[in-house]
Amino acid sequence: MTKFRNLIGHLYMEINNEIIYDILQENLSDFNLFKKQIFSKFKDQLSNQNKK
Repeated sequence: MTKFRNLIGHLYMEINNEIIYDILQENLSDFNLFKKQIFSKFKDQLSNQNKK
């Protein structure tokens, strides 16, 4: 996904929609893992704030 991010960020004029589609179809687990990590971090922060 790092290569995908770099492509989007630096070479956006050269993006091929078919390549983007393939990346998203084959790497959805990366997005789901990222989502879980973000939710976990916010949950931990909220839990810590409620303890104060």
